[in-house]
Order: sequence, then C-alpha cells, then structure tokens
Amino acid sequence: MNFTGGLFLLLTLCSFVPAHAGYLCRQVHHPEAGLRWKPAVDYFMSLRTNPRHFWAFARQTAKEVPTENAAILTEGLITGDFHYQNMAARRSDKHLKVDFMDLDDGGRGPFAFDVARFLVTVKAIDAQVDVGPLLKAYTRGLRGKKDDKPSRIADVIRLTDKKIAKRDREFLEKNTDGEALNFERLGLTKLEESTPAERALIEETAGVLGRLFESDVMSSASRRRVDGGSQGFLRVWTLLRNDGGVRIFEAKELGEPALSFWSPQKDAAERLPELMEAYWGERRPEYGIIKSGGRNFWFRPRVKKHFRTDLPSAQDREGRRMLLAEMEYFANYLGRRHGAQTPAEPYRAFAEKDSAAFQTALREFADRYDQEARRQFREQTRP
Repeated sequence: MNFTGGLFLLLTLCSFVPAHAGYLCRQVHHPEAGLRWKPAVDYFMSLRTNPRHFWAFARQTAKEVPTENAAILTEGLITGDFHYQNMAARRSDKHLKVDFMDLDDGGRGPFAFDVARFLVTVKAIDAQVDVGPLLKAYTRGLRGKKDDKPSRIADVIRLTDKKIAKRDREFLEKNTDGEALNFERLGLTKLEESTPAERALIEETAGVLGRLFESDVMSSASRRRVDGGSQGFLRVWTLLRNDGGVRIFEAKELGEPALSFWSPQKDAAERLPELMEAYWGERRPEYGIIKSGGRNFWFRPRVKKHFRTDLPSAQDREGRRMLLAEMEYFANYLGRRHGAQTPAEPYRAFAEKDSAAFQTALREFADRYDQEARRQFREQTRP
C-alpha cells in the first residue's frame, strides 16, 4: 500500500463504496454509539459538551491503522479538548500569556487526533471555513516555527503590571463587597440554599483552599454548569483574604477525563502538573489539584478576563477575520506544543515525509467526525 493510501486509511473511516470495500477498510461497530450524546444549545456547544464521544470514535478509527503508518498515532501529552474558547490569558512571572487553560481533559494520547478535534470545533464555529491555513500553521508549529501574534494577543501581552492590577481590582470590586462574593452577579448558589451534603463538601473544599494559601475563608458558594464538558459537576467559588489582599478561587470538581475514552489515564494529581509543563512551560502555584470529600478539584484564580473569546456574529466581517487569524495562531501554538515533546519525533518525521497527504488526512478525518457529530446533534434536537 502506498503512503497516501495508507494515510487516508488511518484517519478517514472510509466511505463504504462497494468497489473499495474490503480493500481499504471494513465496517466496524463503534462503541461511541452507546455513549449518550448530551444536549446543548447549539452545535459548537454540543461538541464542547461531548468530547468523550470524539475520543471513543477516534479509538475505533485507530484500529484500522496499517502498520507502516503507525507513526501517525504517536502519543504524547495532549489537550484532549483544544478549542478557541479554552484559550485565555494567565499570569506568568514577567507578563500575561495567552495559553490553553482547560487542562483537566488532557493526558496521554495521539497528537494527530488532538489537532483533528480542534479542526472539528473550528468547523462548528464556521462551517464554510477553509481549514487549510490552520493545518499549514499547525505543521509549521511541529517544525518549531512560531507564527506572529495577531493584534489582540499582542495587545494582551503588552499590558503593564499597573494596567493588569487595575483591571483585576475592578473585577474584585464588581464581584465582591470585600467580605463576601456577589452571589447574584456571579450566578452562584449560596450555602444556605445547598443541600446539607453539598454544603459540607463546599465548606470542606473552601477550607482546603484557605489552608493551602494561608488565608481566611471570607465567603464560599457554588455553581454547576448546564453545558460543556464539565456539565453537572460542582464548582466551588471561594473568597480568600490574607495580608496580600483578597482573591477569588474556583475549585472545579473533576470526573474522568475525556481522554479516558481513548485509554486509561493517570490520576489528575499526576496529569495536571505534567500538562502545565508541556503547555505552559512552568508550574504555577495558583493552579493545581486538591482533594476534598474524596474527590479531585482543579483550582484556579478567578480574575478579569484579559483575553475574551466571545464569538462574533456572522455579520461582523472584521470580527470574523480576526477570529480566523487567532484560530490560525492557536493551530500553530498547538503544533509547537506537540512538536517540542521528545516522543513526537517519529510523528514529526511522518508529517514531514509528505506534509500535503498528512494535512489532507487530518482534514478528512475532521470532516468525517463533523458529519457524525452533526447527525448526533440533529437527533438530539429533533422534536
């Protein structure tokens, strides 16, 4: 089998044309069919809510890999759920950085499927988008080439400490009164409105954070998301105070990562620090894992959103142009984070051997999954 044919076999769940059936592929049962597709308000949010379905689909697809092309399934530390709205600004020692932030679905898995999932989410934002420039940007990233930052990202990185501090102070003033969280503004459930068992867990979680940061717990509350990959899981919001001032933290309850539908993953306490190193290049003390009530919680500070990822309307041409430029930059970012990992060497070599065929195969797999996911979404929204 030639290179291009084998590559398409790997990443496309072939169209079952009689002339080719039995030669390039065989029809198989997909375990993701038994995975309940969770409802969401629109197709993009539907993808965000169902990353586990994607990884079950990918696992079955990978069984059709010809041995000579196994390098494209090279595994390393991957995000598991890379999409535009998982990018945000975070504090580093010198300035703000725009990084992939929702690390909790990440772990060990194939680089190729990680970028393919990103392409599917891009098509959910704009079904007509040409993903070719994103694939080229990703491939440049694999080779270690860093693209220029789009204007909004460059503006965030140039923010001065004084400006950042002012924005963060305004955020605290809007969302607290200095002594308690602004429950209504933040959409939080007060302790007294929680069940006794839930209240005990919230108070225990807030107490763990207080001890970790040597702070007094001024106020705590909770919320649960109705969509997204963490749909239904508890989120504990806590206002802490010490000599350095007041800060808000969110502790997000974790379930099994989406990547567990690809293969078993390490415990979050091991995975998350590794992912911080791979995607941020550092570990930050204000992010991490705590145990509370026998459960894992991913804690992080809640501050002003210095980089917003609101999606522009279809009529906003300039907004859409900027969005596409940023998504291309993020494709390059993902390629650089993948390519910098030592285990990625055979994957990089495979991609460089015939970059056009490699990129086409990723595109074809993304298209195939996009069709399946849209079918699931239509069935879920059917009256």
